[in-house]
Amino acid sequence: MKCLIFNLLLLIFSTVSFGQIPKKSETVTLKDCRMYYEVYGEGEPLFLLHGFFGSSKYWKSYVHEFEADYELYLVDLTGHGNSSNFSNKISIPEAAANLHALIEYLGLEKVKAIGLSYGGDVLFHLAANNPDMVQTIIAIGGLGTWNANDFPDWIEHFSYKNIATLQWVKDNQPDETRAKWLLDHFSSYIVSLSDEALANIKSNTLIVLGDNDDSIPLTEVTRVRNLMPSSSLWIIPNTGHEANAGNNKKDFVRISKDFLNQK
Repeated sequence: MKCLIFNLLLLIFSTVSFGQIPKKSETVTLKDCRMYYEVYGEGEPLFLLHGFFGSSKYWKSYVHEFEADYELYLVDLTGHGNSSNFSNKISIPEAAANLHALIEYLGLEKVKAIGLSYGGDVLFHLAANNPDMVQTIIAIGGLGTWNANDFPDWIEHFSYKNIATLQWVKDNQPDETRAKWLLDHFSSYIVSLSDEALANIKSNTLIVLGDNDDSIPLTEVTRVRNLMPSSSLWIIPNTGHEANAGNNKKDFVRISKDFLNQK
């Protein structure tokens, strides 16, 4: 479990700005939610979605890898960064609905997307409810179903009482109030996709998992693969939750581009 927590920390430690200047950045109000996003590059729309406690900053170091081929949208998902907080408790369906509203606002009919952990959960829910909207999903450590209460060590660690050791949580949020809210409500990160909802996903899907990531039960991987037989599974050896980063980054970018280019 200590290894698991360490790998989750890496999700946020990678949120260093690399100096890219977006061609557009905007905070837009859509119905009852406020959404912040940045745009880079040219080509087909590709959304890059961060993990929990993170923000759009996470994907900054990947911009130069994809911007020659794609118009990149780095989004602060609901509850994070400069976007609105959740209306009540943590709700991945709410985050997916707000992302749907943003995509419609942008006038995009079909998108491709890469989602890390929480971002992957959001994508699965978006695609289940809007099967024609998401053409391709690359989900890293997220399958649309997860319960924080299955990981009591995480709940103990990600607590506001430990804020002195969680500076990176504050760094990714607009203020300490938002950081405190996320930490105080982490135990309500409970989300589940039914068999019917999973079977409704038509997106070309690549599931990326580290072989040392015990946050995703093998039973859930099997269920998803059975209900989405056209999906692909890539298990990366000697790797934890953030299977796309570190020594794996080069291979992740290469294989992701190949998968995104499939028709």
